[in-house]
Amino acid sequence: MWAGHGRESMTGTAITVGRHHLSFYEAHRVIEQYTANIDLRHRKTDFYAWPYYDRLDTGSATSDLNDGDLLAPVLLNVNPGIHGFASLQQLKPALVCLLREVPSDVGLADEVATPAMLNRVAELFSVLDGPRALGVQGTTLSKVLHRKRPELVPLHDKFVRDAYIPTRIDRESRRGWAEYFRLLVGEMQADLRASPSEWEALCGIPEGGGLTRLRALDIIAWYKGKTGN
Repeated sequence: MWAGHGRESMTGTAITVGRHHLSFYEAHRVIEQYTANIDLRHRKTDFYAWPYYDRLDTGSATSDLNDGDLLAPVLLNVNPGIHGFASLQQLKPALVCLLREVPSDVGLADEVATPAMLNRVAELFSVLDGPRALGVQGTTLSKVLHRKRPELVPLHDKFVRDAYIPTRIDRESRRGWAEYFRLLVGEMQADLRASPSEWEALCGIPEGGGLTRLRALDIIAWYKGKTGN
């Protein structure tokens, strides 16, 4: 299962997610548990969003958004509510225009993921920097957009925020969402590029594939934040 990884990779500090540092062995265990294919009848606890969120088929094209896409955050325990859903519908035309400027065949860790491309990712969140969108902030929007660009648009929640603020990103209350996400994707890119083979191996764990490096990073941030490790 870990072919190609030496003892140092398996036991040493091989994975970094913001302020969290863990061995490849620990990261492997976390991803394996989160994505385990267990009979639903036997999974009364530790029930996770994989693969229901990630493989949700809403019938929309890669660069389009439909109502199913707007409700996808529910599968990650984020309920937009009626006001949030209405706000997302209003934002949808602007989001689709911005989404079409973000390539679908590039990963954040790839060499071709230039600063200009990261700016385009961050610009997706600029729709939140205008008039207030009732019921929608960066966490909800990230869970809508990540499925459309799972290798480029990160997921966000309090655990991701705490992983990078204030150890890697300064705490700044006046910073807009677009500026914040530009800093965030830059730091995440650095973490993914620091251990490329380890992240690749983690993405190969689930049966049927489909796990991206950004999704794996999010799972680890969630686990470390939730357990307080």
